[in-house]
Amino acid sequence: MTENTPTPPPLPSAKPKSRRGLKILIGVCAAMLLLANLLKIGGGPKLEVERTGFFHQGNIIKVLNVGDKEVTVLAVSFNDRPDCRPNEKQESVTLKVGESMIFPSGCRIVRADIETDQGTASVTFSGPPD
Repeated sequence: MTENTPTPPPLPSAKPKSRRGLKILIGVCAAMLLLANLLKIGGGPKLEVERTGFFHQGNIIKVLNVGDKEVTVLAVSFNDRPDCRPNEKQESVTLKVGESMIFPSGCRIVRADIETDQGTASVTFSGPPD
């Protein structure tokens, strides 16, 4: 005689793990990368800076606007030292595309910070001047 014993209910199958958190993390990272690239494209002035000087002293920089719109140079500082400021007190200078301006210093220029209406450009030089 066999007795009908109730069969236990089937075991629940393992729930598939949700990947929602991973998808959100990937989306946030992609958005941050896109934002960083957009800020880099539009950020800061597009300037070409060359160090020159008489007898290879390296005490003059030439700033050339290579961007696609005019840029106004508000201030220039050299080597983060007040005694290396430009020789002449210059007012702000607006450079159209392709125009350049020279800025002399009392020191050999190693670092130049050029403050413009579109942001600040910092340039470092090493080795002998051109």
